[in-house]
Amino acid sequence: MMVIKLAKELEKEDDQKFVLSGLLVVTNKFISKGNAECIWREVAMTRVGRIIFEGGMEEVEG
Repeated sequence: MMVIKLAKELEKEDDQKFVLSGLLVVTNKFISKGNAECIWREVAMTRVGRIIFEGGMEEVEG
């Protein structure tokens, strides 16, 4: 997906996270499940993605 490649080229990690997070927000309405999963894989590889995952695991375990 071209927009993911462009987001990954941003110099600042915060800018990358902002763009990828915005993409996730609109996935519900505008893109296919496959594209949403592709975006999620990219976000999951960021520090924010790991924090989200860990937070979800704490809720499941807690």
